Amino acid sequence: MFPVYDSVSWPRQVEVEALVISGGTHPNSVVRTEVLTTIRSEIGIRVTHVNGNHDYLGSAFPNGGGNLIPIDGARFTVATLWTYLDRPLS
Repeated sequence: MFPVYDSVSWPRQVEVEALVISGGTHPNSVVRTEVLTTIRSEIGIRVTHVNGNHDYLGSAFPNGGGNLIPIDGARFTVATLWTYLDRPLS
């Protein structure tokens, strides 16, 4: 295990191809960047971070939507827990 931030720690080796960290990482963008940089450099796998609503505290929340995001052949769509999907994703 290695410490990432405060009391959070991660295993040094994991048997996965990628890690998706979805939201709520830290409201301070400087701390969030430091945490994500540490995770990316220490864990040795692809790390993708998706900002959550708290990650935008004190800044703008972009109004993008309805997009699928391809990463290395996998398609991702992300949403907050209160998102209303009025049609199926294609």
